[in-house]
Order: sequence, then structure tokens, then C-alpha cells
Amino acid sequence: SRGLGLTITKRLIEKMGGDISLLSKPYERTAFSITLKRMTY
Repeated sequence: SRGLGLTITKRLIEKMGGDISLLSKPYERTAFSITLKRMTY
């Protein structure tokens, strides 16, 4: 079920004009990076 959560998260971030990436090595932790555009009013 984690795969589905990541898919939903990716789609939401992309709809907001952002990007998500990850760095993973076997048998180690996975690091996620999220970049969002700054909103101006």
C-alpha cells in the first residue's frame, strides 16, 4: 500500500507545480525530496 500512497503524493505535488524525487540504496534508508513553487498573492 505504500506504493499507492507515493503515487497519490506525486500526483498532488505535480498538480501544485512541484516535483518529488527520491534517493535510495539497497538495505539503507530512502530520502525523499519535495520542491514546491512559491505562491505569491
